[in-house]
Amino acid sequence: MLSDIETVAKDRNLFREKNFHARSEAIDYIETHIIDRIDALLEIAGANEDFIALKEYAHSVKNRLEDIDDQMFQRIRLEIAAGAYRGKDFIHLLKEYFDGHLPVYTLSNDTGCAKPPARRASCLGGPRYGESPDGRGRSALLRNRTG
Repeated sequence: MLSDIETVAKDRNLFREKNFHARSEAIDYIETHIIDRIDALLEIAGANEDFIALKEYAHSVKNRLEDIDDQMFQRIRLEIAAGAYRGKDFIHLLKEYFDGHLPVYTLSNDTGCAKPPARRASCLGGPRYGESPDGRGRSALLRNRTG
């Protein structure tokens, strides 16, 4: 586990702002494959100074990665508020930061805005909040939950 943490900590690419997707995967890896495993070992072995120190090191690397994201989002929000990233520029920004890991949308030639998908859905591909999975609306969702 120590070598996994050090591999992430030494990967300079993860500390470059535009490598958001790779950094996100590294943060998830640290959380699920390192910190969660250490927590399980601590439950079994009890308080162990080596495991505690390893967990603190994993948290410090994860926090450094999350700090880059926090600064990035703050900067992008300020730039958007100031009028940057309109239309096609916004789509370009997303492509640049998400390294091609975006849902496919078609662009309107005149505005540069993404056209919504044919099926009314959330950006994650599922029903919108408050909709039933078949798209019949909130009342259908509540009927399904209450019987």
